[in-house]
Amino acid sequence: MVVKVSASDIQTAAAERYEADLQLLKTWVRINSGTHHVAGNREQLHTIAERFAALPGSGRIEEFEHPADDTDVDTYRACYVHRCRPEAPVQVLLNGHVDTVFDASHPFQDVTLLDAQHLRGPGVTDMKGGIVILLASLELFETFADAELRANLGWEVLLTCDEEIGSVHSRPLLERAAERNHLGITFESSLPDGKLVRRRMGVGYGHARVTGLSAHAGRNFHDGRNAIVKLCDWVQKIHALNHTLDGVIVNTGSMQGGGPLNVVSDHAEARFNLRVQDQIAEQALFQALERIHSEIQESGYTCEWHARLNRRAKEAGPAFDALFEAWQRAASVQGELLDWCDTGGGSDGNLLEAFGLPIIDNLGMMGQHIHSSNEVALLPSLTSRSCLVTTFLLMLSAGEFDALLDGPFAQKLRALQQACTTLTTP
Repeated sequence: MVVKVSASDIQTAAAERYEADLQLLKTWVRINSGTHHVAGNREQLHTIAERFAALPGSGRIEEFEHPADDTDVDTYRACYVHRCRPEAPVQVLLNGHVDTVFDASHPFQDVTLLDAQHLRGPGVTDMKGGIVILLASLELFETFADAELRANLGWEVLLTCDEEIGSVHSRPLLERAAERNHLGITFESSLPDGKLVRRRMGVGYGHARVTGLSAHAGRNFHDGRNAIVKLCDWVQKIHALNHTLDGVIVNTGSMQGGGPLNVVSDHAEARFNLRVQDQIAEQALFQALERIHSEIQESGYTCEWHARLNRRAKEAGPAFDALFEAWQRAASVQGELLDWCDTGGGSDGNLLEAFGLPIIDNLGMMGQHIHSSNEVALLPSLTSRSCLVTTFLLMLSAGEFDALLDGPFAQKLRALQQACTTLTTP
């Protein structure tokens, strides 16, 4: 099969829709969808469902009750799922999330056009801009692909509401989507220079709790056991791991404890964030945490800790390399050079790769300062990323990457293609 549309045709079509896409982005950014703002996420998901309804296939909002574990987190337990041509021999997952880190009471609520190339707003880059790019790419693909190309490529959209807290509810849906697709595109925020992410650190959370013995700070101070002081010992030791272990980040995010100033505190607790470069670093970190726990034991205190990773490290390998080479070819058609780097940030790409899906996971807006009140999107990427993704989908549907996609990717592709053939043969 042959792609009959030129790069300039795609660029022209993307440019013609730019103003409409920009207005849609502003509208979505003005909807507060902080992870724990249930009403806001519900509104955001429903506005997305209305806009995606114009696409072929079938879309729906799927609500679900409880996560796979007993995590009790106040979120909108739902996602948007849209499937088109599930019988096609090649299936692509397009993934994203609508939740942001800015809750309903956060002062950062509105969107501001700083100049012709920069738009500031909560979630504008991470990742409402990415969802606009996802939508534009599918609409452009469906416009430019002829009947033969469309018949060869099916796609699935999966948009969740809990990515910023580790996808505690949507994880089973991500796993099932990974099983029924050949490759994935996640529209996380891209880096300012347009590089794609190769490896991501694994991400987790933990807490340490110390119980001491209260006493009057004046009369019998020395009879007490100050839990805050003991907890500080713990925190200093785990912070030192940032300098003694390779590929490890440990960040203490909060501490609390104590009460009246004239009472020796008998309780204190700290919460921390963990990041690991790979499974070797993961093993070394948890061994070090266990060792530190043993070192701080002292009569009169009870010291407890718990930690776990909710996303394993995305380490990348031959499947990524083959997929990235395909994306480089698509970029060259658009006159772009595409490079990659590693990052400490985690995403649903970690989970999808762990579930066996070859994936590129930051094809969204280029931008800066995500998770801060200065979050800024680089507006030219609204068009350039749409052109890139559209070109990739057209080339994939035409079979232009078949010779590139070797190793684990090709094995999965062949297995799923055979399954599709078996299912559709009379």
